[in-house]
Amino acid sequence: MNRFDAVLFDLDGTLLYTLADIAAAVNGALREMHRPERTVTEIRSMVGNGAKMLITRALGPGQEALIDDTLAVYARLYAAHAQEHVTPYAGIPELLDALHERGIRTACVTNKDHTDAAPMLQKFFGERISHVEGRKPGRPTKPAPDAVYDALKALGVDPSRALYVGDSGVDSETAKNASLPCVLCDWGYWDRDRLENCAALGVISAPSYYNMCEVNMQDIILLKQGEIVLKGLNKKYFEQKLISNVKRRLRSLGEFDVTCTQSTIYVEPKSDDIDMDETQQAMTKVFGIAAVVRAAACDKTPEAMAQKAIEYMAEAMREAGSFKVETRRADKAFPMTSIEVSQYVGGELAEAFPETAVDVHSPELTVHVEVRERAAYIHRPPLLGAGGLPVGCGGTAVTLLSGGIDSPVSTYMIAKRGVHMIPVHFFSFPYTSELAKQKVLDLAKELTAYCGRLTVEVVPFTHIQTEIRDKCPEEYFTLIMRRFMMRIAQEVADRNGAKALVTGENLGQVASQTMEALGCTEAVTRLPVLRPLIGFDKEEIVRLSRKIGTFELSTLPYEDCCTVFTPRHPRTRPRIDAVEEAEAVLDIEGLVAEAMAGIERVRFDP
Repeated sequence: MNRFDAVLFDLDGTLLYTLADIAAAVNGALREMHRPERTVTEIRSMVGNGAKMLITRALGPGQEALIDDTLAVYARLYAAHAQEHVTPYAGIPELLDALHERGIRTACVTNKDHTDAAPMLQKFFGERISHVEGRKPGRPTKPAPDAVYDALKALGVDPSRALYVGDSGVDSETAKNASLPCVLCDWGYWDRDRLENCAALGVISAPSYYNMCEVNMQDIILLKQGEIVLKGLNKKYFEQKLISNVKRRLRSLGEFDVTCTQSTIYVEPKSDDIDMDETQQAMTKVFGIAAVVRAAACDKTPEAMAQKAIEYMAEAMREAGSFKVETRRADKAFPMTSIEVSQYVGGELAEAFPETAVDVHSPELTVHVEVRERAAYIHRPPLLGAGGLPVGCGGTAVTLLSGGIDSPVSTYMIAKRGVHMIPVHFFSFPYTSELAKQKVLDLAKELTAYCGRLTVEVVPFTHIQTEIRDKCPEEYFTLIMRRFMMRIAQEVADRNGAKALVTGENLGQVASQTMEALGCTEAVTRLPVLRPLIGFDKEEIVRLSRKIGTFELSTLPYEDCCTVFTPRHPRTRPRIDAVEEAEAVLDIEGLVAEAMAGIERVRFDP
């Protein structure tokens, strides 16, 4: 959702440079009336309240008797030469295109006669301007709000969802009288010093969507792509998947604009009440992102960058003992080099915060400046992202989620390679409690921060385990149980189009994870079995578990089905033929079918 549904523009000095033709007509009229001519600078300061006020000011005090006749001459001359030197200000067509792309409607509200304004705007902007309200007989001119109200009515937009943009105090008064927020631009007929004294959200120096529509919004989040940038012709597929995952992850946090250019995703909040700390942390857990930057956007001028750095980094600068500035110039058309930007911004920061020393070698604080296509961005050092590939681009796999320390970590590691995970949990009530089941569901919920949406398939496993206990040799209990898990996981995979199984197995960790035992376990499935922890030390697994936030849950004292009917002396180097012989007394197909029929599915969203 956009912050605004409509933007209303002034014309002269805001959309179009018209001063040359206005000045020529004013001085032509003054000559015909035998009055002294005015400089272009003088005429520039007189524009803003309509033609009559312009002529009144140009004539000067005590010339009231000449106003009407001079105005008539001015109108004649201007009508004959109104578009000889008119041009749109640089960046205005692109700004209007950006608004159109976002579904934001546009209108022009001007004190210029409607019969002059409408064809002029059509000539230069076509359909980029949705509606025009020029001066009309019987309707008060700006700063009266009447024309603004008529424009909003024609657009079908509520005043609370509209922004007014102009270049003078007349425009700020018009916006105030219409109860609209206002942004003033300094490329028009009033200089910045005069504009700074007007009531407005801010004064901007270049026409861009962000500068204009988000002028009072500090924060934006930049997501730097990781491994995706190395992709070739299929890079777009990975990028689109990542953007989709980012948008899905943001839904519960508020409303954002999400766009992508130059391998960077821009996350722009649409309201001031969004928790940007929470948003930034959430983005660090999205696979496919290498770095997460919380930044402030500003105009691409050295003055604007320095001022934004002073404002945005004020608290950090006061707390730091030393600092330096690093600049990345992604927009190669920007006229200053990275070193020049760093020197200028650093100098302004040093002057604003004299108590903070400059240290280009080992600073306590690094202030980053990025000059990009859309704007310039000021930020602290980035947070490390999750890396990997976007979930969903690497296919689907079934992961065996037990509730211990290992299986959540293995799930995380395969999801990091872009794989959508389907957790399967084997539940042996009453030998394992409801609390044990809930622990696994809580683990799945925790993993959604990285893995995205997860649907846990809870398999009733009690009957299978009791059958194994009653009919099979004790030394093979665990191996036969693991083989049943693999069979059922494969059935779940086939039903969901998954192409692999994932386990938290670790070579030599327990008796069922010797090389021979692993071979016996995976022999019953035709799908590849992915074991990302196979060579890890337990300490490494615990460290990863703590990092992803699952350790505390995994160590809750609720036993899972793997601890049920544990053999006293398990076979550590089993032969497949011996295991097959031991389980031959079981109705394998019937037991698998029974378990599949009793599956409970529990879905979690991030």
